[in-house]
Amino acid sequence: MVSDAGTPCISDPGYILIKKAKEEHIKVYSIGGISAVISALSISGLDSSKFTFHGFFPKETKDRKNLLEEIKKSEIKTHIFYESTKRIITTLKLLSDNINNITVSVSKELSKINEKNYYGNINQVIKELEKDEKTSLGEYTFIIEKENIEIKQETISLEALLIDKLVKEHISLKEAVEKLNNEYKNLRKKDLYQASLHLKEILKRN
Repeated sequence: MVSDAGTPCISDPGYILIKKAKEEHIKVYSIGGISAVISALSISGLDSSKFTFHGFFPKETKDRKNLLEEIKKSEIKTHIFYESTKRIITTLKLLSDNINNITVSVSKELSKINEKNYYGNINQVIKELEKDEKTSLGEYTFIIEKENIEIKQETISLEALLIDKLVKEHISLKEAVEKLNNEYKNLRKKDLYQASLHLKEILKRN
């Protein structure tokens, strides 16, 4: 893909074509550009209409937690990071454990002879990296695209979510709490527990 001005697939619909190529297992390479960030994004197949570049994923636990919360709350779906070979798998697992429905593009050694790109559901990409004997070689730029489906607690009550689970799946209140906790990473266990106690009181009165 070429453009008469600028890098293709940056703030234009070209990423849709790249995404289709990747889904068909067609390899896509970038021509060396101004930075690894733009090169990686142009071949990612992820939404490039809006994106945020965070630099290297933080090492400290507190900084990581803060960043995860920032990403979950962000209206921007596409987030770009640098990561070291030693931490790439650990970092991807951290993201997978805390954010729902992530598609990821992981690139290393861009524009070099050993260039490689991993694309797809984050858990599948993690498995591919774990099997690759050369994972520890090269420099990584990785991009995540999250689905903006995180529940906003101010618009949907937790009690309503619990009732929905109880009615639709015919399960216990305890099981409903566990299921919601697993499905929506942005819901706090403490809040779900308090909502379940409140719901018990409501059901008792009726």
